[in-house]
Amino acid sequence: MKTRHFLMTLAAAAMLLPAQSCLKETTDVFETSSSARMQQFIQETSDILLSQKTWFMDYYAGTDKQYGGYAYVLEFGKHSVVVSSELDPENSYESLYRFTSDNGPVLTFDTNNPVLHYFATPSSVAYEAMNGDFEYMILEYSAEKITLLGKRSGNRYYLLPYNSEEKPLDYVSKVSALAEEFRAPAFEGTIGDSPVTGTVDINNRWITIVYGEGEDDYAKSAFVFTDNGLRLYSPIVVNGCTFDYLWYVSNNNLITNGVFTLKGKLPDDYQPYSAFAGDFEFGYYNGTRKFNVTLTPTDDGNGYIMSGLNSNFTVRLTYDKGLGRLRWNTQIVGIDEATGNSVYLAAWSLSGGGSLTWDTDTGVTIHWVEEKGQFEFEDNGYFDSPVDSWILWAITPEGKSAGQYSGFGSSQIPYLTYMKRR
Repeated sequence: MKTRHFLMTLAAAAMLLPAQSCLKETTDVFETSSSARMQQFIQETSDILLSQKTWFMDYYAGTDKQYGGYAYVLEFGKHSVVVSSELDPENSYESLYRFTSDNGPVLTFDTNNPVLHYFATPSSVAYEAMNGDFEYMILEYSAEKITLLGKRSGNRYYLLPYNSEEKPLDYVSKVSALAEEFRAPAFEGTIGDSPVTGTVDINNRWITIVYGEGEDDYAKSAFVFTDNGLRLYSPIVVNGCTFDYLWYVSNNNLITNGVFTLKGKLPDDYQPYSAFAGDFEFGYYNGTRKFNVTLTPTDDGNGYIMSGLNSNFTVRLTYDKGLGRLRWNTQIVGIDEATGNSVYLAAWSLSGGGSLTWDTDTGVTIHWVEEKGQFEFEDNGYFDSPVDSWILWAITPEGKSAGQYSGFGSSQIPYLTYMKRR
């Protein structure tokens, strides 16, 4: 079947209007009305969806695709859809969908679905959600691909025919397993006739390939894990080679597209997830003061809860699967009931003059130092000054600073130093 484009038809019609505006008599360019053409386009899209029934969907959240891509499988019925996702590979969720016309044909999933709405639902961690989509402009369709445009993010989404013989839950379970076992956060090799290096940001799902020494000698793309590799959001071109898919060979830790092969490698200080669990001595103020803290794995297996710093709150730490480190970012740890202000454990740079930020991308990583037999803290590079301390800071509901917060007792953790087992 030929690919049908809706927006191109509208654009062509718009281009004809100025040329006709000076004519005294006009004739219809189309034999049917715009509303009839819209309904025909929607009906044909629906027919394609239902004839194939089951589709892959690579889901990209964030206006800059900053959260990377996630694998979904959608099984369409006449009015409902069953969604399987690597976000929850043990369960499928059914909800409703419908077609509407809103400045063009729209596919909308407007009844609650835990995985399909995951990136669009606010939470205590992301109170504005993650710019996820659940309404999509239908740009074009064919039996081979349906192209959608997220109304919130502006990202393109592709529905591809589900060509796997496995049940959708079995497929997304394999995707989840590959994402867990992927151990190539850095790599090196040759593409074309030139050596290359690169990184795979496993948490945020972006791949970067550096092929020269100049500032612009790199290429990058967001990606989604599949059951056997990485599918890129957009093709990468390096030294004359164009590719949008890479296979991962876990036995040898290799990334390949069949023409070239890249060797993955782990950082020297890499630590497995389990290495961070348990009781620790937490040194600060250049090691002259100490807490006893406990790190407890979270239910989702993506991080830890640290308790012991303060009896009024705990701290969420995220495990970086690629680097084998913990990420400790600025976060809300409470609400002041008297004022309604949010209480942040804010990143603080004492060595940088005392500046602070409540930007939740800012913080430190916790990494292993073999020669000292302990974990230490390192600024994550998101702030103008090096983060070396924490401070409790109040922020008004309008997002303005309300000053240092003392409602939880001690409000400062200056000069982070080490964590070692008790």
